[in-house]
Amino acid sequence: MATEKGSQVWHANTAIIRFDGEDVGFVQNLQVQDDSGADAVYQVGTGEPIEINHNRYSYSVTIGKLTLRQNAPKFQFAMSKLGQFPPVDIEAIDRDYGTRFVVRGAEPVNRSLSINMNQRTAENVRMMALGVDS
Repeated sequence: MATEKGSQVWHANTAIIRFDGEDVGFVQNLQVQDDSGADAVYQVGTGEPIEINHNRYSYSVTIGKLTLRQNAPKFQFAMSKLGQFPPVDIEAIDRDYGTRFVVRGAEPVNRSLSINMNQRTAENVRMMALGVDS
């Protein structure tokens, strides 16, 4: 791989789901989005905004494939109803530089289950979170 001297390239090689400090699963595809809830503020008689107001922050997470560890009895994803899940943290880890970011207090709001022959049972999940720490 070609690199520029002194450059640092981040990879999120691993994403781990944690509940009560215990690793309960891993993620194959992860997308994290934060939104400041920005609104344009207008003045009477102008068509252009005079200010951008950031006032409703939100954080969402989309997991393309969530696989739970069999030894995670405290967190049984498939057995719970939406709205009854405890919040989890999701840590994206770079193999060279350590933790890239941590999603805090994520709770599932939408999911789908996929069962395929000769593969682990996996869930596609959309979550809302309390925050993202870089």
